[in-house]
Amino acid sequence: MKSQKEYVPNVIHDNVVLRALGGAQKWDELRLCWIEMAKDAVLPTNNTYSMLVDVYGKAGLVKEAVLWIKHIRARGMYPDEVTMSTVLKVLMENLIEQISFSMESIEVGSVCFAVSFKHFLSTELFKTGGRIHRSKVREADLSGERKPRLTATFNTLIDLYRKAGRLKDAADVFAEMLKSGVAVDTITFNTMIYTCGLHGHLAEAEALLGKMEERGISPDTKTYNILLSLYADVGDIDAALNYYRKIREVDLFPDIVTFRAVLHILCERIMVQDVEAVIEDIEKSGACMDEHSVPAIVKMYVDEGLVELAKILYGKCQLDGD
Repeated sequence: MKSQKEYVPNVIHDNVVLRALGGAQKWDELRLCWIEMAKDAVLPTNNTYSMLVDVYGKAGLVKEAVLWIKHIRARGMYPDEVTMSTVLKVLMENLIEQISFSMESIEVGSVCFAVSFKHFLSTELFKTGGRIHRSKVREADLSGERKPRLTATFNTLIDLYRKAGRLKDAADVFAEMLKSGVAVDTITFNTMIYTCGLHGHLAEAEALLGKMEERGISPDTKTYNILLSLYADVGDIDAALNYYRKIREVDLFPDIVTFRAVLHILCERIMVQDVEAVIEDIEKSGACMDEHSVPAIVKMYVDEGLVELAKILYGKCQLDGD
């Protein structure tokens, strides 16, 4: 293509070539293509960097992938939301442990900053346009309008810290979202509720549910499923069942995860009548019995000498399967 007279060097073509070389893990050829771009005065765009982060990450070269962001900064640019989302995706796909390393420095021109990786990620995210003037936030709250800006990316970052078991880092990012006017949504709160609960902070999880409602963000079925499971895990069956009932009270509908979780709780404690009530709820909702719940219910029936009920349930499930 380059041999043709009418060919004009352009970043779109070079991006395609770089992706192909990176996908094939031909790093020497990729480097030569990068040098050729510079010779042709073709400037890389955020799309270029996002693609490079992606191909290096998929090859397992996580530190090298993140260092492309350092290169953007060295050129006086800021990575956009797509690029930062790609960085987070790469980190999550590489089992989180890479989040522990600190970048030695971020250089912009002749200035060199020592910065932790966590601070670097948060800083870069906020420089992609996520900061909203406080008066705008108040206007949006009053009008009921929420214009998500970087919300999905921050949700991913919070989830990244959750999976790494780093509650404080997740909480810091959440606090920064609230402080800086980045819209929070149901996913943000669900992730934070789950993160707090996993670390045994159920009071904080409950407080987040309250804050969620205060901000006019409606909990969804997943919110209640999370709280149901958290309380079940610590043996507070009354609280767990309360959240099961709450789903109906707020005009939501239990899903397969809800039914599976509550049946698991009830079967473990041999609460036969309650199990029967949940089975009735499932039938009324038109849903099918989750195959993972059936063995536990059958075992409970058999252990309690209710063999006929076990046979009836098993027969129903076979018919549903057909």
